[in-house]
Parts: sequence; C-alpha cells; structure tokens
Amino acid sequence: MTKTLSAGLAWAVPVNPATLIDHAHAYLKVASRLHTLRLCHRFGKGDGVHIARLPIEIEQMIETCITQAQVRKGSMSLWDCGLDFECFQSECSPKQHCSEATPLLESAEDGLEYCTVCAEESIWADTYARCEKRCNAQTVTKCDECKKQLTEDCTRGCRAEYEEAANMVCADTTLFFEDHLDHKSAWRARITQGPQGGFRQYDEIINKAFGLEVHFIDTTRDVQRTDAWPKHENHRWHEYDDLQTTLCYLTLPKKLIGTAVFEPCQMAWEMSEPTVSGGLVQMVDTTSLVITEKQRRRFQHTMQVLELKPHVHGSQEYNKPISPNTEMLKLSEKDKEGTGSEKSGWPRLLLLAHSD
Repeated sequence: MTKTLSAGLAWAVPVNPATLIDHAHAYLKVASRLHTLRLCHRFGKGDGVHIARLPIEIEQMIETCITQAQVRKGSMSLWDCGLDFECFQSECSPKQHCSEATPLLESAEDGLEYCTVCAEESIWADTYARCEKRCNAQTVTKCDECKKQLTEDCTRGCRAEYEEAANMVCADTTLFFEDHLDHKSAWRARITQGPQGGFRQYDEIINKAFGLEVHFIDTTRDVQRTDAWPKHENHRWHEYDDLQTTLCYLTLPKKLIGTAVFEPCQMAWEMSEPTVSGGLVQMVDTTSLVITEKQRRRFQHTMQVLELKPHVHGSQEYNKPISPNTEMLKLSEKDKEGTGSEKSGWPRLLLLAHSD
C-alpha cells in the first residue's frame, strides 16, 4: 500500500465538476464552428465575408453566444453525468436505480390510500398541486420544505408518500446496490485525467481554448468537522462512513503542486496492515504568487463562456485563510455563488492538498 501526497499553491476558482463536464462537452461540440468563425474573421476576403469587417470584440461575443446556446440546449446526457456524481456523493435515492423495474415500483402502491383528487387523476398529473394531503395556506405546521417555501418539494402528499414507499421497496434490492456502484465507478472514470483518462479531451480543450487547467480532489468527511458536511435527504439510504465528494478547481497552468509517494517497509507489510506516514515541504517563490490582470481575465472569460459559477463545497474552510491579513481574504456568502468577476473575489490563491 503506497500513499501519494500532493500539495501546493495555485490561483484557482472552485466549480461544480458535473456542470464543468457537461458545459465543456458542449464547447467541444461547437469548437470546429468557432474555429471556422475565427478563420473567416481574420483571413476572410471578398464582398460576402461581412464578419471580417467586425471588431474582434464583436467576433468574440458571437463565439460566446454560440457556446452558451449549445450549453443551454444540452450537449450530453446530463442525467447520466449528474446521477454518476450523485451516486459518488451518496445523494441518490434507491428508486432512481430501479426505474425500469416496473413490477417492483407498482408494488410500492400496495396499501397506499390516495386522496380524492389523486385517486381520480394521477399523482403525476398537473392536478397534483391540488392534492388534499399537501401543505396549504391553512396548514398550521408545515413540512420542512414548505417552511423553506419550496412548496414543489412538499414532503406530505400522495406523491411524496409513493416516493417514500418506492424507495423503501427498492432499498434492499441487488439492483439498487449494483447499479449504484456502477455509477460511482463511472464517475471516477469521467474525472480520470491523463493520456488514457475519460477527462483527457476536456483537459485539452480547456487548456487550449482558455489557458487554464482542471484540478480534481476526491475527499471524504473530516471526522473533526462532520457538521460542516452538507446534509442531503438521501444520505439516509447510504452508509454515513461512505460520504465523499469531488472538489474541482480551475487553475492557471503549471500550478505550484509538488508530489511525494510513500510506502511502508517490508517488515511492516509482513507483520500487520501498515500505517503510512509522510511529509512534504516546499519552498515558494514569492514573486510567482502575483496574478496579472490578463490572467485574471482568463478566469472571467472561461466562467462567462462556459456559464460556470464559483461552487464552494460546504466542507472547505475558505473562511479561515492561512494569512495574517484575514480581512482581505474573508469569504462572504455573496462570494460563494459569484459570477467569476472581480466583485466575486475569484480567483483566489489557494493551498491545494490531497492524498491518495
């Protein structure tokens, strides 16, 4: 058993990895069109090549519009990509994995008593808003979702009762367990970097088109800060010891990341399951810590074109910077879901560390 420890400094913006994959895939689908557009703008000749007369700023705006239109249209099965990430984070429900097991799902209705409206119509019909079991204006004690004004997610009602029953009958099935593990494995394959990795094509296009790199970190819960881990209603269908997520960062190329590999001695292997200890110390060239305005605009352009927003996972302590000047780096609630502009405070200089 070997352990790899990586740590270093990088100017970075945290983003949602599933969203990044989907939007980068959208960019790939229009990349050839964008290349043709640039060639026409720069080298086009003749009376009919009107785009050649446009300022570069207008041409770049057209590129952004083309990319964003593809992003909004949808470029891949976001259901599959999103479900892969949900499974990896233990945020999926058993029913999501048994959608084709019709007899099993039908058995969930046994013993359920629907209200008059849902019995006459359907729990999936538009009339579900009139379900007599849902919270309404006269309900004295509303459910937690309705208290948060998320009435479409009301946990009382015929549809909610069916969802709970369906999850219960699916929870102990082999189908749920095996399909769940398949999606977790699929997520790891999606974010694997390197020549043979599933993320290789996105690494190449993000570096070539935007001048940035992507850095993934898989992490489980910090046992000293379990309360900081975001709560999810579907965690109850999984082992809490299995909670994990993938952190994702856009960084400048040649980020200051050092790597060391440690392994136990042969005697430790033979006597028991070994414990691996290791340390990594790096000198930092302080002159390289300054980000230029041109580099900052690189982040802003990427976030705008790919329609990304800074995404801070609740477990990360950005509000406790390792700096004597904490006022300059304090992360406000507004910054957590910013726009990637100067006002949002991103990119920031981060210490990135992980072990495998």
